Amino acid sequence: MKFFLISISLLCIILDVHEACALDPLVLNQNSPIHIDALHGITCEEDQKKCTANNGVRIDQDGLLLNTNKLTTYFSEKTQEAQLSKVIAEGHVVIKTKENYHLECDRLTMNLGEQSLEAEGSNIKVLHEDMLLNCNHSIQYMIDQHRLKAIGDVTIKDRNYLLKSDEVIAYFNKNSEGKTQISKIVIPKDCVLSTPREYIEANQGDYDIKHNIVTLTGNVRITRESGQLRGDVVEVDLASGNSFVKSKGSRVELLIIPQKRENYSR
Repeated sequence: MKFFLISISLLCIILDVHEACALDPLVLNQNSPIHIDALHGITCEEDQKKCTANNGVRIDQDGLLLNTNKLTTYFSEKTQEAQLSKVIAEGHVVIKTKENYHLECDRLTMNLGEQSLEAEGSNIKVLHEDMLLNCNHSIQYMIDQHRLKAIGDVTIKDRNYLLKSDEVIAYFNKNSEGKTQISKIVIPKDCVLSTPREYIEANQGDYDIKHNIVTLTGNVRITRESGQLRGDVVEVDLASGNSFVKSKGSRVELLIIPQKRENYSR
């Protein structure tokens, strides 16, 4: 086994790789050089086609910054040139990008060949502008499908709402400036939407980011200070705070809760 250890306290290497890969704000690009430095050096095993960096590891590539405790990089065996195929980061993983995405997790796997990313941990965070996503199991990001799936006690917070479910799927597209943005969020099973005006439960739903409209369907239950509503579908305009409830072939039910009056003694 060919083995070599670089044991200097601070090492910076540049991996110049050329295999095509879809450009994406959260994933390393195989077309550009990748700068890696580590406090405790980097160990490379040629027969395993991998390198391991430990303690205070940092990656910098075209505005994408990744910090972690341990980094393992794997290289493709297709050619003799160094072609990065997989990156595994372990221990307090933090990614920051020039498009204002911020990701925190315990373990991160980037599979550049399969164009996928998986984040794992008990308190995963994804922050973009005013939107914060939290979950306690995993996030799976399929680059070619522009789709992100969050699993495990998922919450999405913004200034105007709180969305909760056990599973959430987000879809991305490019805006007019060529920047990646979230276009739609789908909640495939039981979900809760909380706004300053109401608390809504339903079987599933979706959030149209562009029009700021959340549509919840299936056994919809709305709780407000003035009472409760039941129906099949509710559309919530997060910008105005207004909601519209309707039912498919059945009546919309309204329960009015009388306000309690205080008695004053004269």
